[in-house]
Amino acid sequence: MNRTHRGIRFLTLNAILLLLAIPVFATYSPKRIPLSSQLYDQVDVLYRLEGLGRPSDARPWSNEEAKQIIEKIPDKREILNLKKKTLALLDTTLPSTGSNDFSYNLSAIIALEAYTHTNNKDFVIQEDWIYGEDERKPVVDFRMEAQFGTIFYFGTGIEVGAGSSTGNDETENLSDSELGIILPSSTSLIEHITWSALYHRLFSTNAITTETHFNAIWPSNSQINLGGTWWNISMAKGPIRWGNGKSGDLIIGDHINSQNTLRFDFYSNIFKMELLYLFLEDSLDEENQRIFMGRRFEFQASDSLRLTLTENVMFRGPSLDLKYLNPTSIYHNYYNSDKFNAIASLEATYAPCKGVLLYGQFALDQYQQPNETKTIANAAGILVGGEFSWIYKTGVFSTSLEYVLTDPSLYRRDKVNFLLYRGQKNNGRPYIFDYLGYQYGSDSQVLRFDLSYLVAGNYKIGFNATAIRQGEVGMYYSTGDTDSAYANILGTAPSGNILSQRLIVGLQGTWWPSFAPVKLYCQLDSITRCTYTRSTGKASDYQQDLQLIVSSTFNF
Repeated sequence: MNRTHRGIRFLTLNAILLLLAIPVFATYSPKRIPLSSQLYDQVDVLYRLEGLGRPSDARPWSNEEAKQIIEKIPDKREILNLKKKTLALLDTTLPSTGSNDFSYNLSAIIALEAYTHTNNKDFVIQEDWIYGEDERKPVVDFRMEAQFGTIFYFGTGIEVGAGSSTGNDETENLSDSELGIILPSSTSLIEHITWSALYHRLFSTNAITTETHFNAIWPSNSQINLGGTWWNISMAKGPIRWGNGKSGDLIIGDHINSQNTLRFDFYSNIFKMELLYLFLEDSLDEENQRIFMGRRFEFQASDSLRLTLTENVMFRGPSLDLKYLNPTSIYHNYYNSDKFNAIASLEATYAPCKGVLLYGQFALDQYQQPNETKTIANAAGILVGGEFSWIYKTGVFSTSLEYVLTDPSLYRRDKVNFLLYRGQKNNGRPYIFDYLGYQYGSDSQVLRFDLSYLVAGNYKIGFNATAIRQGEVGMYYSTGDTDSAYANILGTAPSGNILSQRLIVGLQGTWWPSFAPVKLYCQLDSITRCTYTRSTGKASDYQQDLQLIVSSTFNF
């Protein structure tokens, strides 16, 4: 066992022993609430309607933290029913009780999904779909949960579903110079699907067939937690997010459903601190580890204003000195560019009046001071938006408008960057590629509009439109114009002469029938994309697709 693992175990063990020595009297489970829960939508709506600054954007929350967030909302007649329905979604103990201090639950989630689209000539890989690998569900998820009192929770699952790759896929080998992803020196090429036998089909389902492989990368949702009235320690696998964006978040987005995390949360009504260690999978390079270490501080400056500061670093190397695990150090003072790349961010949410919320994020990866050389590009991103909610009959309308701009060099620094690759079969080849932060990546300009109507505990319908312009630094970018190791594009996005443009228009509908533990979901997306040449002012290579997803989830 190397020093990194010993250091993390030492840090975790001491923190647990310290917290367990403090009396705790939590009333709700320390279990983290999945990001897919309708609870988050309902809480955000309640806060907007009351003119409160959005609650913590370090999510998922534990049940105990969610209880304290919900209880802050006043018991006013017009929102009291919505508040009660939201509180009812929380867990105190698990359904089956073995004794006064122990409860457990054995359950099964069955998901039946169908996917169809109109263009199987140009939209042929999972990246071409809005509802892709991270959104599609296994056919069966056998859940096993145990809880001792309201302090300790353990949950995991056995998932049976089809993988996203088949034996009939067409692949190509890409080099790190074609990706901008830092590969180990022993690996010169990485396999990527260019034509998928599964995703090109006009019609498909999530059923396992003779052509598909079993999905071997499970569980996608597991956690072990210790928690009290003001703290929670969690080691988990599943999606997380840092931020308030509709189209994504700049530091950690929830578009990846299988993050391995260790989180230490400490919270109150006016302040929250989270220490995060995110362990990134790298089956091609077992000697060098990749660990994202982050610290997040949220300040409730007033009832209507919440401010957040994060400081984070990506580490890559064979061993991590124990001093780097010190959460009180300053990550930006680690000048070893062979092993570290630091990124920081500011977030703010402000409610100027009831029903209205303004929000923003700013991420900084690299900034050149006036007395420094101007040959290295700045790398930053900005996200700003506004939301408005109002009560109509038995439900709530919500609408939002958001703008995002990311520099060409954001996430793509020398030797250590914020791009990921994940194996689609047994954690190995072929691979898919992602950004840890904003899902559309660097060199992007994005405008998004949302409109939805929510009747809590019954149904939700939504409409969104997203316009995306991306410069030459896309995911498959041939590295740098001034540096052979990484993208170094001076100026703002979108860069270059040839731009890629997309317009995505979507409709979504969710129904939770009161007579059965079922969730019915339908999604329709229209995608139009083209290439725009600045020098000629003309667009070309138009491609269009209409994608329909129907999903039924049954809980037993």
